[in-house]
Amino acid sequence: MLQKLRVQRAFNQTAGRSAQHVQLPLEIARRLITHFEFLKINPALIVDLGAGSGLVQPALQQQFPRAQLISVDFSSAQLGAAMPGGARWWPWAKRRATLLCADAEALPLRSGSVDLIWSNLMLPYCDLAPVMREALRVLKPDGLFLFSTLGPDTLKEWRECAMDTEPHAFTDMHDIGDALVESGFSNPVMDRENLTTLYLDLKTLARDLKWAGGSAAASHRIQGLNGRARWNRFSAAYETLRCAEGLPVTLEVVYGHAWKPAARKTAQGKPIIELRSV
Repeated sequence: MLQKLRVQRAFNQTAGRSAQHVQLPLEIARRLITHFEFLKINPALIVDLGAGSGLVQPALQQQFPRAQLISVDFSSAQLGAAMPGGARWWPWAKRRATLLCADAEALPLRSGSVDLIWSNLMLPYCDLAPVMREALRVLKPDGLFLFSTLGPDTLKEWRECAMDTEPHAFTDMHDIGDALVESGFSNPVMDRENLTTLYLDLKTLARDLKWAGGSAAASHRIQGLNGRARWNRFSAAYETLRCAEGLPVTLEVVYGHAWKPAARKTAQGKPIIELRSV
C-alpha cells in the first residue's frame, strides 16, 4: 500500500507538468495501436487502464469511433488534467469518454463487461499478478488485453554508469507472458524493441524521470546519487557515452496481448459443449 500511495502522490504532483514531456509515451502508444491491424476485434466497451491525462483518448476513439471508452487512472489529478468535468467529447466520436479514478487491482466494473482493455506503460508501476487477474475478471469471454510496458534493458546506460548492481525493477518479456498464462489468459503474444532517445544533459533526464511518476526503479536510481561527489563521478561516466546529438537513454519497450478464454461452464457450473455441423 505504501508503494501505491507513493506512486499516486508522484503522479498527482506531476499532473499538468508531465504533459510537457509526453512525446515518447505517445510514440509508444502509436506503435501499440498498430497491433490492431492484426487483431480482429470490434469492441463496444473499451477500458484505457492507466489513462493518465487522456492523451491517447483521441487515437482510441478514432480507431473505434462507435465504442464507449472508460479512461481509468489511480491519480485523480491526472484525470482532472484530462478534463475537469468527468467526460470528454471528441468530434469524431459517437459517444462520450468517461473518466474513472480507480485502482487497477480493484476495478469498480462488472465482471465480464468489457470487450477491450488497453494499457500503455502502466504495468511498470504495478504488481503484475493482481492487475492481470482483475483484467481477466472484467473482460468478456474472448475479450482482449493489449498493453505496452518496459523491459530490463530500460535505463541500462544510467544503471551501468551509476554502477548499480541491484536487480532492475522491470520485468522480462518472457516472465510477463508466463504471468498472463498463470492469471488465466490464453494465447499470449509478446514482442519487444529498444528505443533510444537523446538528452542534452543529465539534469533534464533526471527531471523527466521524476516527472514520469516516480517509478520504483527511477526513484531509486535518482535518490541513490545523492551527494556531489557521487553525482560528479556518475556524470563523468555518462559523458563518455555522449554522441553528436546528445546523451543516449535506452527504453526496452515490451508489447503484449492475450485473450480471455471462452467460458467452459455455465453460471450454474454445468459444462458448455460446443456443437458444430460438419
